[in-house]
Amino acid sequence: MGKLQIMDTGSKSQPAETLHGGYAAAPYSLIEVHGQDAERFLNSQTTSDVKALKTFQSQKSALLDRKAKVVAYFTLYRKNKSYRIVCQSTQTQTILENLDKYVFSDKVEFLDLSAGRMLAVIGADARVLINENLTAEKNLALFDRDLIDGELANIDVHIFKAHLSCSEAFLIYCGADRFDELQAKLKPSLERYKLKRMSEDDLKVERIEAGVAQFGQDFDGANLIIELGMEDSAISYTKGCFQGQEVLARVKSHGSPNKQLAGLILEPSGQVACGTPLMVAGHEAAQVLSNGYSTKLGKQIALALVKRDFRTPGRILEASAGSWSGTATVQLLPFIQNLDQKQKRENFIKVPCSSTPPVVPNKP
Repeated sequence: MGKLQIMDTGSKSQPAETLHGGYAAAPYSLIEVHGQDAERFLNSQTTSDVKALKTFQSQKSALLDRKAKVVAYFTLYRKNKSYRIVCQSTQTQTILENLDKYVFSDKVEFLDLSAGRMLAVIGADARVLINENLTAEKNLALFDRDLIDGELANIDVHIFKAHLSCSEAFLIYCGADRFDELQAKLKPSLERYKLKRMSEDDLKVERIEAGVAQFGQDFDGANLIIELGMEDSAISYTKGCFQGQEVLARVKSHGSPNKQLAGLILEPSGQVACGTPLMVAGHEAAQVLSNGYSTKLGKQIALALVKRDFRTPGRILEASAGSWSGTATVQLLPFIQNLDQKQKRENFIKVPCSSTPPVVPNKP
């Protein structure tokens, strides 16, 4: 295994971290949507263009209220004529209740699979590890899909590509009664590929590096979805009506919102309580959200809702937030760019001494 290559981001040099990836039980849940009206119904209720979603692929989506505030945010997967919703466990009942109340004569039904468990597997070797443990067909071409159904180590699973990290990541769903067995059966492979058990804080830093905000932690029902940088990935302005669309279009026509999700590099390093105002010369410039120390970058990084007058990328703010004070550098998200598979293969060929592709920080 090779070392992760870190590009200079303008600070004092940091040693490259040996990183192979990790795994952890993840707080995500699963809902299945079935019925001959499933596509039409979901397309009318969510922000994304469900009709454009191809089989075995996924898209980010959301439910909004009439004022375009976020009710729920999730990933939608399609399998033939049925759909899977992967969401934070805390959002399951909200999604089910909000969808169910708009079912009238629609032929659609929802299956709550929140009793199952999710295992997150993250890293450059994650797909190889999963492929090796598939009970039936072993074929890396399967990973062109965002959704794989089958058996892993003789246990029925649903495997989802998931945006949890700047590295490739998967969520593996199975019944709760077989979750410990699944981990035990995968343990030899996890150890062989040197994937380490990750803590809750590890998972948090992974998603911060990838610029992934979390409902209930970084935003809630008081936020407009347009404030969260989800406009390109989760919203269709051309598909037709959905709840909150008119307000959303009106906000969009006025330009960028007053506050918007961005990254901050905090120096010196120090933990800041989520939700703490970032003050600059007596004015609130931002609200600091999830933050933590990135060993890949050697920096304290944070997600933040930054006000319009302060969110020029690369701008260095002399600031304070609670007991912390220092400089906060405004950063485009993600902090680390996720290389696509083609680029990973090219890097593997060009740098035969390393099996792990270089991490490319997103420069201000």
